[in-house]
Amino acid sequence: MVLILIGLNPRAIRTELRCNEFNKWKELRQRGIGVLWYGSCTATNAWVSNKGGLSSGEWTNAIKASMNSMSNRGTGGRSVGNPHCRNLACNENNIIETLPHIRGSCPKTELLRNNAHHKVRTILANLFRAKNLEVHEEVCCVAVDEGAAQNRRADIIVVDRRKGRGLILDPTIRWETNDEQQDVNVHEEKRGIYLPCTSNLSNVYGVREWEVFGLWFGARRTASKLLLDFFKNHGLQRRDLEKISKIS
Repeated sequence: MVLILIGLNPRAIRTELRCNEFNKWKELRQRGIGVLWYGSCTATNAWVSNKGGLSSGEWTNAIKASMNSMSNRGTGGRSVGNPHCRNLACNENNIIETLPHIRGSCPKTELLRNNAHHKVRTILANLFRAKNLEVHEEVCCVAVDEGAAQNRRADIIVVDRRKGRGLILDPTIRWETNDEQQDVNVHEEKRGIYLPCTSNLSNVYGVREWEVFGLWFGARRTASKLLLDFFKNHGLQRRDLEKISKIS
């Protein structure tokens, strides 16, 4: 059957065809995992047609990762012996070597994950420093919950003395899933961790009003609507979000 579009200009036709193909991609059982997040902020997808600061190898790997098709044991047809992670500790626990495992929890790649996180944290902190705000990184604080005290470490503390309020920011990089609430869930998770720290931080910085933001950056260079709103509401530029997304 041939679909004939009448009364639409070429740009509208291309847009409709592109949306149809994107929807087909999202429905793929493996290749479509987490793809929905590519549609939430198309600006961070510019690297597909413009490599920018990416090398040819990084760009190629990013394309493969976007389709969940990079070579690993967990990919169908590529297993050597078994699909378990090649890291011995993971293999002993029968953990499948999937891309989310390699990128998100395998001990073998922990240093790479920490390095990417620290780069994102520092860039984000510097954006607020450029707005002449008081900014602190890796701040030790105490969470008091139901009488029990626990030591915590906040990634970024931003204090606005003029408005008398502070921000607790916790950027995190995680592999995209098909959960449409992934960004909200990360935000609520971080709020649960750091809201009990606000009384301690109030004593340290002399600020009574605090907000906690869990900022989820997709491991495949995606950004959510929640992240876009955060940048907009705090006067940060979208181009800075694109820069950070390339790191994640």
